Amino acid sequence: MKKLIFTFLFIMSCTAAFAAAPAEPILLDTTRTGNDFYLNEYSKDAENGMISVVIRCVLSESEIRRLSALMVKQDIPADQAAGVKYNDFCLRYSNDGTRYQRRYDRYVDVNGAIIRRLRVNPDDWFDTTNSAALLPAKALAEASRLLDQPDPLPKSALELTPVEPADANSPQSSSPKKAEKVDAMIEAYRANVARFEAQYENALTQVQGRMGDMGVSGDLYTVLLQSEKEGGDSILCYFDADDRGDLAKCSKGDLLIVEGAYRRTKVRNAVFALDRCNVIKNITAGGK
Repeated sequence: MKKLIFTFLFIMSCTAAFAAAPAEPILLDTTRTGNDFYLNEYSKDAENGMISVVIRCVLSESEIRRLSALMVKQDIPADQAAGVKYNDFCLRYSNDGTRYQRRYDRYVDVNGAIIRRLRVNPDDWFDTTNSAALLPAKALAEASRLLDQPDPLPKSALELTPVEPADANSPQSSSPKKAEKVDAMIEAYRANVARFEAQYENALTQVQGRMGDMGVSGDLYTVLLQSEKEGGDSILCYFDADDRGDLAKCSKGDLLIVEGAYRRTKVRNAVFALDRCNVIKNITAGGK
């Protein structure tokens, strides 16, 4: 009887959904720092019709070095941290494709062994058609094509949405971003840390604030990006040594738009940190 029940459950699980991989991973996006995002797996639930994808980020050598150092600071053994190779994350879309959920997000080694799981809330929904979410829109389009069904999203969702003249395009990714104010980011972080981390960890974000003190941490430069309000809080931004030239053009008190990815790490004199940062625009100076 137990064997019969097990067989029935197995058949049900197989008919409810299937998973497939493209003959060759499909390149979706490449960042300025050399990270490549591929559609690695796709599936469709036979019961509810919802499409899921697994996107693999092949980390560049510079990103691996930086990420390994951060993982060690977060108490991950150095030998494990040094083995990080990919960032795999799974998205599941609504039937009309306009929203998606992050089912999991994790760093793995070359054999697929999990080194670190990122905190996500699988019940949260995000807009697929938002211009900052171009990667999810591309992944859905490719999965729909491979499943031989129409892409549920309108074509406009796959095109870059022009940004307002005051905004700047990201040099790291092909997707333009809308800059958030330092105060708004800090408020969102304090309101719900778990939700904030699920939304922003490992995701490029643009933040607008005033340049504060500059320092050095190992082979990285640090800049406090401060609130535009007097006495407000700050975000700590980590820059590569290659960005020294751009930082030299900025002065303390300048209003900047900085792009970076949220990382969980211990910081002093700031609420949280952004990694792999770039100065997108120096508003005070009228350019980058």
